[in-house]
Amino acid sequence: MPAPPEDTGYGRRHSMQLGLSLGLGSGTGGMRYAGGAGFGYFVVTGVAPGVDSSVNGGADVLTTETLTGTLRLVPIRTGAFAFFLIGRAGRLFMHNHADAWGAGGGAGVVIATGGNVGLQLSYEILSLWPYGHCSDLASGCRLDAFGLGLVVGL
Repeated sequence: MPAPPEDTGYGRRHSMQLGLSLGLGSGTGGMRYAGGAGFGYFVVTGVAPGVDSSVNGGADVLTTETLTGTLRLVPIRTGAFAFFLIGRAGRLFMHNHADAWGAGGGAGVVIATGGNVGLQLSYEILSLWPYGHCSDLASGCRLDAFGLGLVVGL
């Protein structure tokens, strides 16, 4: 009997994910920037604990840095795309402001672009606490974010 084909798709067991996001923009409030990186290791097919870090800020905007532990679940995987769910919790460091803790999650899709590279589209919500450290922020104690980035699977 022939051996089954090797699983080479995103989220396969013992594979790694490296993610990178960069952003630059301007508007009525001035220049904005964002950048981030992440790593995950699929201990079993479709389940990857990991860590993410990001920084964003700009002119007249509070600069924030995040460091979160993550758990990525990939319930749907095909050769063309992979749908994922992600949970995260960790620390939010804010310049000239009290720091906060955050926890939340979201969902997204990784679209294969060739080789081991994919385009990631996502939406996430992060709740912050303690309330006294975030109630004065423009977005309150909840951060909503659309994400766009490159993912490399190894």
